[in-house]
Amino acid sequence: MGCLSESPVAGKTCDNWVGPTGDQIFHLHDPYPDLELVGKPLPARGQTFDPGMVFLFMRATNPAWHSCILKSVAAGFENAQLYIVNGANPPPPFQKIPSELESLKNRLIEIVQEPLKLEFKMAADYGDRFLSKLALGFGGLLLKSDFKVSQDAKRLRGFLWERDSEKRATLEVRGASFGSLPKNATVERVLPWAPGHVIYIADMGEFLSLIPIFYGVQAAAIEIARDRALWEGKIPAEGIIYVIAPGFKSWMPAKLGHYIAARIGQLPETDELEQFIKVAENPPELPPFEAPKS
Repeated sequence: MGCLSESPVAGKTCDNWVGPTGDQIFHLHDPYPDLELVGKPLPARGQTFDPGMVFLFMRATNPAWHSCILKSVAAGFENAQLYIVNGANPPPPFQKIPSELESLKNRLIEIVQEPLKLEFKMAADYGDRFLSKLALGFGGLLLKSDFKVSQDAKRLRGFLWERDSEKRATLEVRGASFGSLPKNATVERVLPWAPGHVIYIADMGEFLSLIPIFYGVQAAAIEIARDRALWEGKIPAEGIIYVIAPGFKSWMPAKLGHYIAARIGQLPETDELEQFIKVAENPPELPPFEAPKS
């Protein structure tokens, strides 16, 4: 969500995160060399970062949620010291808060009772290098093996590893950043799918494009290749769509026409994609956050 404007520990950065049930999570660590985003930056070779310590305020009183919350936090902060502020007998890898951190715990309790004062920094081109990584990955998986040593792949690798945004712009990789994709009826009305992600591999004539749309709102585009010989016979004229349901850790491929028919309910209920979409759009009801009153 951002980092506290005033850290409770001098010389430390205090990032604020929100857990599965609205839980408040504070991650204290030495400042990272690159503070464009909250969260550990991608390390250069040989670089290490302070794993820090995490203080968790669990919101849910329903025990049905506790395992989910603890596993989520433990997975998100690898090698950090993990503490639960409002829970007794913390299970591993969580630890009991030591006496020397008691004053810090009390200060955090005061902080969560007030409106949080947060700072959040994000680079305007925050997703560009990620897009090039997606394009390289899908190109390596779907196109002819020559793609991996092609000029197209070399261009994308240069785009991926160049940290300076002005220098990246000179590499002339075609596409549109998140938030800057031109208005388009297909991208706005046909492709987006709110329960999950859609990745569309499209033949644009002069180049092969990758268009990802995350949770129906975050859309962008980047070229994968310009050399048609690399995708000829591999990618159908109407393109390929990958429908991803992150909540179910599952995905399905489809052609564009098949995907559209499934979205508007024109396929029989026995169709595999139709079933996949319906299940993801109608997940089982989650248990309440609060424990049932006795």
